[in-house]
Amino acid sequence: MNIADYLPSSLPEFLDACRTWLIKSLLSPDRRRDLYMDMANQIDANIEIKVTMETILETERATARGIVGMLLTFIAGEPTATAVVARNVKQTLESGQNYIQGFRPYIPPEEFMLVAAGAETMANVEALRTATAISTQRAQVRRRFLALLQMPLLNFILIYGLLLGAYTKFIPLLTAYLPAERWTGSAADAYAMASFVGENHWTIIIGLTVAGVGTWISLPNLTGPIRTVLDKFPPWSVYREAVGIQTIYTVAIALAARTQQLTTILANIENNSTPYLASRIQPARQLMEAYGYKLGEAFRQTGLDFPDPALAYRLGRYDGHPDYQSILATIATNWLDAYVRRMDRAAKTISGLAMLITATVLTMLMTGIYDATGQMTALIH
Repeated sequence: MNIADYLPSSLPEFLDACRTWLIKSLLSPDRRRDLYMDMANQIDANIEIKVTMETILETERATARGIVGMLLTFIAGEPTATAVVARNVKQTLESGQNYIQGFRPYIPPEEFMLVAAGAETMANVEALRTATAISTQRAQVRRRFLALLQMPLLNFILIYGLLLGAYTKFIPLLTAYLPAERWTGSAADAYAMASFVGENHWTIIIGLTVAGVGTWISLPNLTGPIRTVLDKFPPWSVYREAVGIQTIYTVAIALAARTQQLTTILANIENNSTPYLASRIQPARQLMEAYGYKLGEAFRQTGLDFPDPALAYRLGRYDGHPDYQSILATIATNWLDAYVRRMDRAAKTISGLAMLITATVLTMLMTGIYDATGQMTALIH
């Protein structure tokens, strides 16, 4: 392969992928919720989808303000992420395709499958409003997940800054009079903590950054036996349960149309989802096709604990019920409410632990410095 020939032709694709990633990142659950609800209300009023998207597009163009809108217009041709999606959906319609294909690059696979199920069966309003509910719950989960991380992160920054500051600014003043090798007791402990951070701060920063990015990438992509183990621990267990609940929602709305078999619905989800979700759906679908298992029983038999062991058991209790679709939607709603409450409790617990650790480190550092000052004073006198 000639690299010189490859780079120019791939550059537009690379830039397009970067733009798509940017729009997808900016299209938050709250923005998606507002978009779905706006579409549902206008479609429910018998307004054509093309006219609906033109209205949304013109509104976004008219109301967008500020430097962010200017930068996004320069990068993507529209002032907001919602406007980019509306324009893409409108162009998709004008090309003769199903409008849902205009959403595909920008919304999560689970939401895409849900809206696609409505578009294919003409249950657009119901699908969009269900997607609105999912986006609302996603927004709640996202806010709680950020709250879960906020206090530990702030406390880590505080501890890191105190130890680094002590190592670079205060401890050198003391070691000028009393070498650190002669410090004893709490002073030696404080010096060990501060020196570890001071001598390895770039290693710590790079290591934590790599671990954070790697974890984020692994959530939708990592599969195999190692993922089955990781799924028992946060944040993978949090992701597993959230994706599982959204999958149940998707199955429920698709079953409501009564135009596809359950295994066909699962195959569609599998083919339009992340590698992780596909790896969880495929074994269950194969068991259903090969042995005639129902949904809940198939999930339990996979041994993957997806979407959650207790949730799979609950689904199995109603396998074969004539109103299974409604029961699925109700179970998913109730389970997601309980999930959000568990996140709230976890956030409070982790925040308390983070504050306790911070107080402990700060006490050890201040006691150590006070002790070192005392040892230095005793040496001078």
